[in-house]
Formats: sequence, structure tokens, C-alpha cells
Amino acid sequence: MATKRPHHDASTAVARLHGAVLINMLQMIPTARDALAFLNAWPSTALPPSLVALKELSGVMSFTTQWPSIVLQAIPTDHVEIAVSALPAFPQIQASDKADPRCLVAALPRTVHVKLSTSGTWTDATHAVVRAWHDHITELSFHETSDVPDAVVDALRQCKHLRTVSILNPMNATATQQIVAAVTTRSLQQLHLDIKFKDPLDTTTMAAWLRRGGATTLRLACTDVTGATALADAIYSCDSLASLSLVGARGVVNALLASPRPLHQLSELALDVRGAAHNDTALLHKLSGAKMTSLTLIGRIIDAPPGIWKPLMSFTKLQQLTLQRISLLDVSASGTCPQLRRVTLSELAMQTNDIPMLAKWLGTSNSLQKLEWSDMKLGRKGLTALAQALPHWMTLGLEMLSLRDIPIDADGARQIAASLKLARNPTPVRIALSNSQLVRGSVQQLAAAIDVCQQVTLGLFSSHSRKFKLEMAAALGQTDVDAGDVIFAQLASPPA
Repeated sequence: MATKRPHHDASTAVARLHGAVLINMLQMIPTARDALAFLNAWPSTALPPSLVALKELSGVMSFTTQWPSIVLQAIPTDHVEIAVSALPAFPQIQASDKADPRCLVAALPRTVHVKLSTSGTWTDATHAVVRAWHDHITELSFHETSDVPDAVVDALRQCKHLRTVSILNPMNATATQQIVAAVTTRSLQQLHLDIKFKDPLDTTTMAAWLRRGGATTLRLACTDVTGATALADAIYSCDSLASLSLVGARGVVNALLASPRPLHQLSELALDVRGAAHNDTALLHKLSGAKMTSLTLIGRIIDAPPGIWKPLMSFTKLQQLTLQRISLLDVSASGTCPQLRRVTLSELAMQTNDIPMLAKWLGTSNSLQKLEWSDMKLGRKGLTALAQALPHWMTLGLEMLSLRDIPIDADGARQIAASLKLARNPTPVRIALSNSQLVRGSVQQLAAAIDVCQQVTLGLFSSHSRKFKLEMAAALGQTDVDAGDVIFAQLASPPA
């Protein structure tokens, strides 16, 4: 005859299930404020032990920067025991060899991910983190690693659920290749390498990882590689690869250009050219206009046939754009960028007459949050197009417009001021003008426009002497200037 289970066993199981559900719900909340509000909405008697401890921990340390990822070394020494009980409630834990070893006794549920960072030599303390939490380590970051003994390689191979690995400024090629060989498992999705040594990097293992499939992100910053053609072929063959970033890595770029194959799988491309100028624009024509959401081009990229502007106009789903120190000369075709959110434009070589077309294209964005434009002359027509788009952007949620080292004459300032008066922004906006050569009358005109705006901050930055800044502040009715280079900043009262 079967023995009946005690009633309290069933009650315990229900309580555990209830606690697990609450923890899962909490871990889906992205902000500390909302997470604490969720916690405080429940009486402690209804919470599992880890959430009770989390409540107590929130009373002795700020969660503003510790949720959803807590940094172990930020935990006050006197409260480690409470933290150990609370750790199972955090979605992510950031650990290093500086973490208090008492934290490692925490038994973590499968939902908790651990990010492990190591700098220099792999220490016993780092090894202890791997021994305790190897099943939870999903992200690894190496800084200035010089030596990777066999024991470290064995420890890395214990981390079966790695998703992201960053190798930053390793001291030599041997250490880099040992780490790459140990971490490029089937679970790895993102690999970031930032290398400053001059020796060529062997990319054989990296190429094999890409060919297996499952990789989503590759960022490679280096001077030179061996096996560039094989790596380029692996990049083309990896259908899961969505984001590719190449800094330097001239051999890899050349190998990609030499192939006739498309890169239609990519949604993000970042290319930072170093050294002599190159025409790498053919890479843009390999991309899918229907997929691209992020494009970064930095360096001496020559805008020669097949050109930059035409493929750029086809990227109608673009959300992020950075163009810096490149030539943009063939501005002819028109297009729209309705989803563009963040834009950085700096030191572009452009014809003055082409700038209005670029500004008008930016004006088609219905989602622009941040526009930084610097080290260029926009000209009267360019400033006019920018001013005309400003009310539209502000109405739809613009957060920041920054114009640095962009000369703004009296007419340009007048147009910007008029646009500010027309805007009806639902959220706070910051307009930052740095070294814009504004005369005093223009500054006063802009300040007057800000006075009738709602939730708009105007920041004027300058390399002028403090005496000039004080004079300008006095003209605006300010008693002093802020620390640093701010001449004037005013936040209008929020709407009633």
C-alpha cells in the first residue's frame, strides 16, 4: 500500500513554485525603480527567502546602478551575508577576482547569468569563480592577458554556456589564440577582439567557429591577420552572423572586397579604416537594404564608384548611422530614413551644395532621438534644412541636437530660434552648440526662444576665455557660468 505524502510536502512545493514565479517576474523588470516597486507590493511573508533578502539589501545599498546586474565588489563588506541570500534574485551578476569569496557560496538558479572579468594574470580568485559558477557564466571579458597556462584553458572549457567573449588588448598573439581556441564553442554567439600588438593574428580557429554556424557578432580590431581569405569566406558562409565590425584588419577587408558573394545576412556593419585612404564602398553594395539597421563608417574612405550614397538611400530600416572622416561626394539619389534614431556626422568631405540634401534626408526620420554634427560648414542652405526639420524631430521625441564646431551666422541662429518657438516637444530636449561662432545678439535671440519653450535646455560651449564667458552670461542675466565650458544653460519650467 502506497504511503500518503504529508500535506506539508504539497504546501512546500506550492510555495516553491510561487517563489520561482515571483523571481522570474522580477527578473523581467528592466529598471531598479520598477523592480523595487514590485518587491514592495508584496508582504515579506509572501516572498521567497531570496526576495526577502533582496528587500533588506536594498535598504543598505543603492540599486540604481546595481539592477538588473549587480557588481559583487560593490557589495558592502558588512552586508555580504545578506547579499549571498539575495543573489539568486538578480538576473545577472558581475564578478571578478576582486569579489568577496564569501559570495561564491550562493546557489544560483538557472535563470541567473554571470559575467566574469579578468585583468592581467588569471588568479586563484578568478579560478574560484569558475569552479563555483561555471554553469552560469555566459559572458567573459579578458583585459591585458599575457599568459594562459593549461589550467586556465581547462577552466575556460568548463564554461559550457558562454555567449559573449571580449578579449581586450592582450599582450601577445599566443595568449589570444589560446583563449579563442578555448572559448569558441557551439554556444558562443559574440566574439570581440581588440588587439594592439603588431604580430599578425592567426584566424584559423575563428574561421572554424563561424563556419559551424550560430555566431551572431564578430568585432575584430587588429593590425594584421593570417588566413584572411579563409576568414572572409567563413564570414560569407555564416548565415547567422548579423553584426560585423572591422577596425583596421586591412587583409580581411580586402578579402571581403575580392569576393563576389553578398553579405545579405548582416543587419549591422562597422568599418573603421586606418592608414592610407581606400575605396571600400563596394562593401555597402553587398548589404541588404531591407535588413540594415546600423552602419558605421570611420576613416579615410573614398567616395568613388560604386559610391556610398546610393546604398545608404536603400537602407530604409536604418536606426543608427555614424559617418566620420569620410568623403561623401556623390549625393544625388533621394530616399527616406523613417526609423533613424541616432546619428553622428563628423569631418565629412562634402560639397556645400550637397549638404541640404543630406539634411533633408535626415528630416524624413520619424524616430530621431540624437543628432551629433561636428567639424563642418553646413552653409546657409544646410542650416535652413536643419532648422526646418527641428520642430518635426522635437514633436516626435528628439532628445539631443549637438552642433560642435559648426559655424552659425546670425541668419542661421534666427532660423533655429524660430524653429524652437514652433516646436511642441512632449519630452525634454537638449540643444548643445559648441564653438559655433555665435555673436552676442544671436545668443540672446536663442535664449529668448528657449524662454517660450517647454522642457528645452540650451547649452552653449566655447573655447573662449572665462572673461568672455562671464560677459556672455551677464548679458543673459546669469550670475555665473557652469563649471567647464558651459556658457549658458537654461531649463524652462515643465508644462503645468
